[in-house]
Amino acid sequence: MAITLSVTPTTIKLGEKVTATVVWDYTDVCLAVQRVTIFWGDGTTDYIQDPIPCAGQQIWEHIYALGGQYDVFADIIFFDLVGTSVVDSSNHVIVTVTVPQPPSAQPAPLPPTPTPIKPPEGPPITRPLLPTEPPPLLPPPPPILPDVPPRGPIRPDVPIRQPPMGRLYASGDNIVWNKFVNKWGDRVGRWALQVPLDTGLDREDLEEPWRSMVAKLTTHKADFVIEWGRIFYIGEIKPRGSIAGLGSALIQWQMAIKRYKFDKMTRPALICETISPILLPIAAQNGIVVFVTDGLDTELGARIIEI
Repeated sequence: MAITLSVTPTTIKLGEKVTATVVWDYTDVCLAVQRVTIFWGDGTTDYIQDPIPCAGQQIWEHIYALGGQYDVFADIIFFDLVGTSVVDSSNHVIVTVTVPQPPSAQPAPLPPTPTPIKPPEGPPITRPLLPTEPPPLLPPPPPILPDVPPRGPIRPDVPIRQPPMGRLYASGDNIVWNKFVNKWGDRVGRWALQVPLDTGLDREDLEEPWRSMVAKLTTHKADFVIEWGRIFYIGEIKPRGSIAGLGSALIQWQMAIKRYKFDKMTRPALICETISPILLPIAAQNGIVVFVTDGLDTELGARIIEI
């Protein structure tokens, strides 16, 4: 079960063509392949979509517009035997594009060295020269004292990068989100965290600031909205995938598509470190995409089956 990439040649001149061959074989674990994509490293991609067999190969050709080094790789999206959408990536290949340099012009010849003209010799000196008085010595400059540091605590001016819409308050959610970004962050075009799904309760009988605080505390939010290719994924972040996480992802997706207008396909999703394989068919039946950063909790699933 793998997807491999080969590129020939890996060193070309600007304007020449490279040929990439992608070979995949997921016969033992695949129901159907949804898409195979190659990333050329210069911001352009090529892909093929279903129907695609679970084993096969695809050949693409590409011409780069600029010189440099480009990281080329491919990925595949397929449905496994329980209907879950799975993403897998190939090996990376570095393609070097050289730009031919124009021939350098020959330097102009140097002009001939001029012959120095000596002044005529004066009359001989018959008396010794008397030295003049030396100039007075100047006092040394005053030393430069360092600036006195200001009193009191100093707060360094360090910029803090804020997410587009809010931040994750749970420390466990932050860890899972960072793992997702490290693993698939290069595939995500745009993202937002803690996206409001409604305006919360409006208590007209309360005065400010209590009325605004109640509205803020009762506002429902989606943990994330990410743009991956032609799909927006909306849903929940949990360290361990569970029934509650799948339900939250489905409800957050339904509330989001009612409030916002998306110009692409939307799917409910759950991002987690691990999940029991028993829950994957349930997620697939409800159209929920599960991103697992660490792996399946096969030991927990085996204990539940034995009981």
